[in-house]
Amino acid sequence: MANALRRSQFNYNAIAFTAHVMLLIQCLWFGWTFALIALLIGLVIYNLTAGLYMHRVVVHQHFSFSLGWHRLFCRLFSMCNFGSLAMNCAIHLRHHRYSDQPGDPHSYEQLGLRRLLLKQWNRSSLPQSRQLLRFLSNPCIKHQHRNHMAYGIVTALLLPSISVSAYWLINLLFVVAHWGPSHHSSEGRATDWPALLPLMWGDEMHYRHHKSPARKRLRRFDLLYIIGRAIEWQSWMGHPPQPIIDLDPYPARLQAPVRSLNQNVASL
Repeated sequence: MANALRRSQFNYNAIAFTAHVMLLIQCLWFGWTFALIALLIGLVIYNLTAGLYMHRVVVHQHFSFSLGWHRLFCRLFSMCNFGSLAMNCAIHLRHHRYSDQPGDPHSYEQLGLRRLLLKQWNRSSLPQSRQLLRFLSNPCIKHQHRNHMAYGIVTALLLPSISVSAYWLINLLFVVAHWGPSHHSSEGRATDWPALLPLMWGDEMHYRHHKSPARKRLRRFDLLYIIGRAIEWQSWMGHPPQPIIDLDPYPARLQAPVRSLNQNVASL
């Protein structure tokens, strides 16, 4: 896994650099108004893919989506140049387990800002192979794992604002969301930033999330929760969606929302 991760890190940085260059060229050619609109579109796609789909649907199982939505979001996730969805999900679980401690792959305090931005994780930050394989058991995630590179390259060349917006927003979340006082080990230095709602759509309430990962709604106007419930409702209008994976990768404190979804589906 270590060699594969190094290749993934190199590809991630190469595509991110290309996207920044292409966006600069587009700004000079089409003007800065075009760039601003393009970056706002990138912000929307980032929040729907990383904030809603990867984080709340796949990792924490807050919502159940139909197969069509899974396929769409897997492709959009690839366009953001986040790499393998399965790897990102397994790494996020490790982040919860070792929040702001040695082994946390998202902690600027442990890695340093440069290594965090370049995704140069320590060997101790790698997720367990069992967790990765469990996510890969889902056909949509497995297809994304095999084909994300092509989507990332094409997007960096033609729609670079998506990759650039995703790059800076995800790293902004990693830094500011853990820029607080030290809490219990399960929360690390997680903190809430209500003023960042326009950028993070609910994920800015990071301490509340770490304190209770099963909590679906993090604030009264949690835009990701509202969108997730709307898509879930639309999904149930057609064929009932299936839980995306089983419980095995989840620590005990993260299993409740998944078990609830499994029971709901089984009762139909």
